[in-house]
Amino acid sequence: MKLEKNQIQKIDAYLKKHIKEWDIRLEIIDHLATKFENENITDITDDLLQKELGPYWKIKKIANSHRRILNKKYKTYYFNALKKSIKSLQGIIVIFATLFLESYFKMQVSVKVFVLLNLFLIFAPIVCIT
Repeated sequence: MKLEKNQIQKIDAYLKKHIKEWDIRLEIIDHLATKFENENITDITDDLLQKELGPYWKIKKIANSHRRILNKKYKTYYFNALKKSIKSLQGIIVIFATLFLESYFKMQVSVKVFVLLNLFLIFAPIVCIT
């Protein structure tokens, strides 16, 4: 049995009250949907969701746990892409160009613009290589 779209939307609407991050909500929705499908539960109510997830503090605890897991996945992906870029000539050129541009812009622009450019320059090598 698969959950219907409106059932999944009910779960998401309930979680939106407590969790802002969509990726964490998706992880929890996936977990709950799998559980409900395995147990053939079709009537999804706020009471059922509160029973499954517990009180507000428990939902925050679950969200923090998922946040740590996703953060670890993102960091692993980031550093693996960085290692891959360091091993290639194109990656080394992009990294040196990034460092050069960063040092050049540091002297030329305001702090606010530099922060935005720095964010771009941090992610540029990964986007260019992967």
